[in-house]
Amino acid sequence: MSRRAAAKEGSSSAYTSFQQKRRAQALDRQKNAREDKVQQLRTLALAAIQDDAEAMHEDTQQQPQNRQQQRHRRRGQQQQQQQELPQDTQLYGMDGVNPLQLGGSMMKAYFARQLMQPEWMSDIPQDLGSSWLVMPRPEGKRCLVISTGNYTYARSRTGALLLRFPSKLPGGGPGTSGGESCYCVLDCILQEQEQRIQHQHNQQQQQQRVGMDADMAPAGESTPSQPQQHSANGSSSSSSSGGCTFFIQDVLAWRGYSLVDCGAEFRLFWLASKLQEEAGGSSSSSSWSLDGGNPGPSHSHRFKLLPYWHATPDGLAAAARAGAAAAAAAAAAAGGCPGYVQDGVYLRHVEGHYSQGGGCTPLALLWKDAGCSRYLLDTDGDGVVPEFQQLVLAYQGPPTDGVATADEPPVVLGRLPQEFVQQMGPKLLRPGRLLRFSIRAGGLLFNADGSPAGADLAYEGPANQRRGRADVYTKVLFQWQARRQPLQLEALLAAAVAEQQQQGAGQQQGSSMADD
Repeated sequence: MSRRAAAKEGSSSAYTSFQQKRRAQALDRQKNAREDKVQQLRTLALAAIQDDAEAMHEDTQQQPQNRQQQRHRRRGQQQQQQQELPQDTQLYGMDGVNPLQLGGSMMKAYFARQLMQPEWMSDIPQDLGSSWLVMPRPEGKRCLVISTGNYTYARSRTGALLLRFPSKLPGGGPGTSGGESCYCVLDCILQEQEQRIQHQHNQQQQQQRVGMDADMAPAGESTPSQPQQHSANGSSSSSSSGGCTFFIQDVLAWRGYSLVDCGAEFRLFWLASKLQEEAGGSSSSSSWSLDGGNPGPSHSHRFKLLPYWHATPDGLAAAARAGAAAAAAAAAAAGGCPGYVQDGVYLRHVEGHYSQGGGCTPLALLWKDAGCSRYLLDTDGDGVVPEFQQLVLAYQGPPTDGVATADEPPVVLGRLPQEFVQQMGPKLLRPGRLLRFSIRAGGLLFNADGSPAGADLAYEGPANQRRGRADVYTKVLFQWQARRQPLQLEALLAAAVAEQQQQGAGQQQGSSMADD
């Protein structure tokens, strides 16, 4: 083995150990945390109503010639709010801030921080098969859905309001409210109508990728052909009904009961059982879909729970081809499967809580390869994979002039030259400004303990500030690996098989010792 290959293998092994320690520390922090999440989620529901009421009042009461003055006044209030907040709150958190006193961009920032931020899988957990759950991840917009006050609100990852509509979620429509404490908060993937039309065009291609064993049973199911979620009428019926589909991937609260401090396995089990109750208690596949109200002629939105499995070899294989299997079932008019274009899988530790606050958690992971995603490598605005890997970092400001990821704490990958900072000036280069870089031949750098140490960066220009945040380090590392030695499904399957064999050998040895 060459010296360079040995160094690369050593740094990879150190990073794997570094990530394992981070996951263990995250589990320890969960056990020691004693925050009052119930009040936090209740405030979140009240903030959704207040922000919507203010927006509606402005739309109905303000004359067109006065709306520009209103926007200027609101912008001044937001700037004053930012000046009054502590510096660390402005940049990284909203802890200790009453959202009912916020407005505009600060309110959006508050909502954006309620979604759990997963990391990207850059190493394989040692307990993958025994301690992790896996579900398919559809293409679409990730959003926070809040049902309260007889309406349902969908907010994007940046906190912007996407939709407001009645639904059959508790508290989300007429006849569903049970008072101020009746609200739900869901983590969803929004699939808009044009995405479903595109999905119909791709159904035939996806169907060809389905294997003979596409009906493997998910966790907790005794019937091999039925995963733990399904739609009422299949994807073809939802396509014809118009509107949007919300694929539910997690739950934060249900009827005012907070679930953020519960493990992922319990949250998903609870959500499945409660959706079944809302659908009338039926155990058939129709129980896994809730149709929304009809605010307009073709504006009926649906909620569908995604299937999930334990991350065993069978579960990983089933999750990786769930989108193709759903397309095949819909094309055959079999029903029982949601129609979507898949973009990898989503893994969560069975004991992992729903982590809020904006920082990434190592107990939730994203993964994809070319077999279950159309976009393994990031592309530019024209859909073309650039020659060099692109990434977005945030400028930290003086005195370090570092550029860092969106992790908490942020990972500094480089520092801007003093001449460049002076040339840009404080108006163009203020703290928090998002900048676009590329990674050159030097690649990513690591410390001896496996922690990230920097990168060989080249400045490419300003980034789109509307995206709201920089890239996280594990995404940068995942894309860097995908260009060189991508983490394939076969590697995940091999790790899960090895864990099963190790557990079987341990059980056999224990049985032999008991016999003796």
